[in-house]
Amino acid sequence: GKVCFPGGAVEVGERQEEAVGREGWEELGVVVKPVKCVWRWEAEDRPLTLWGWVGEVEDWSTLKAQESEVAEIFWMTEEEIVKHPDAMATNAAFCACLKSYEV
Repeated sequence: GKVCFPGGAVEVGERQEEAVGREGWEELGVVVKPVKCVWRWEAEDRPLTLWGWVGEVEDWSTLKAQESEVAEIFWMTEEEIVKHPDAMATNAAFCACLKSYEV
């Protein structure tokens, strides 16, 4: 029920790059080629680390919210994703990181 970037947990024995590709397919129905890990965030109150990756989508024509994982897909500006009433608190930090990322 939150507005956030696609993602999920890295499974036991799985590399982060593999998780990026798997989550892209499971949530959005697209094949994602991981490019670079650009962000890391650690929760202060529990053992949780979030990693932010930049990736390339091979074919956008297959993009579709996978109903078992995602309610809907939004295309939003940085301001919209940060200020959305249902936004994850970490969205602002990840957006700031993406602004400084150079292709």
